[in-house]
Amino acid sequence: MSAQVSEPMKSPRVSIIVPTYNSESYLEEALRSLVAQDFADLEVIIIDEANSTDSTEDIVSRLGDERIRYVRNETKLGLARSLNAGIALARGEFIARMDADDVAAPERIGRQVELLDRCLNVAVVGSAIQLIDGDGRQMGVRHYPVSPARTRWYAHFNAPVAHPSVMFRKSIVEQLGMYSDSFLHCEDYELWLHVLDKTDMANLSQPLLRYRIHGGSVSTSQCDAQANASLDLSCRSMAATLGRSVDREAVDGLKHPYSVASREQLSASARLLYELVDAYLVKVPLDKGEVVTVRRDVAMLTSHLFMRSLRLGPGAALSVFCNATRYWPSSLPRLIAEVLMRALEGGRGKDVGLIRA
Repeated sequence: MSAQVSEPMKSPRVSIIVPTYNSESYLEEALRSLVAQDFADLEVIIIDEANSTDSTEDIVSRLGDERIRYVRNETKLGLARSLNAGIALARGEFIARMDADDVAAPERIGRQVELLDRCLNVAVVGSAIQLIDGDGRQMGVRHYPVSPARTRWYAHFNAPVAHPSVMFRKSIVEQLGMYSDSFLHCEDYELWLHVLDKTDMANLSQPLLRYRIHGGSVSTSQCDAQANASLDLSCRSMAATLGRSVDREAVDGLKHPYSVASREQLSASARLLYELVDAYLVKVPLDKGEVVTVRRDVAMLTSHLFMRSLRLGPGAALSVFCNATRYWPSSLPRLIAEVLMRALEGGRGKDVGLIRA
């Protein structure tokens, strides 16, 4: 790696790692949002990929803030190893992540530091995110579970935090070996599962990041590879909770209920869901409110399976209800309420974000 452009003498509390690769289009806006944070005791570490050919270094120099450190990889590392390089260089107690095309709310860093200082059991904290398009127009808000218990439950299905929104304790992530490049475009989800083996994670309910979705973003350009890696990790997470191997198609049915292709897959997914929640409620201590919320999640996931079953024939729909009442007899009123909600939505199912925050 090349030497950084500038390096302040005092070690900051927070190091913000921003990986870049031909990221000049939105980089200045992203960096200005970081140096304008209400919490000023920070450094920003730019890890520029070796084959990047744009004006990233010039943008950093032009901003002229000594808290921004520019580093260029000597060889192409990819995202996971670039993040690890940033962690190795970081001098802060806490590490924050952001992508070069996103924008941080002014209070983001301060709010996350406050939570980590107050909740010593939490190693990673994310937040809700405001979705924006390439021109900065708002596209809605994506929420994530707030409490540690619900975050752990959500991790069976998807990464429980938005990666560019996170802040974590450097020491714990170093102990866990940092990011692995074994799961392409899901290195974050894989790391969070390791974190949850040791300690807790949480989210702030406020959208503290404007998350940009455009044609060049990983979330858009690498959907298939990301989906396959995410499915592998969900299988791993569910197997750990159940203490046994799980059927990959059944897990896929829970992650993507509107893609279920057969009555057999539908039944397998429903059975897996009820076995999983039973095992989780035994394994993880939850208060009464969290138990109710997790059971609501189960009813909602079941309702999506039910809506899909209507396209697979009346026998499939009956099977979903029978499985629900067999494994969870008290679920029927809640399930009916969720099915009515799906009907009011017009039966238009989405396979992303099925678990409510």
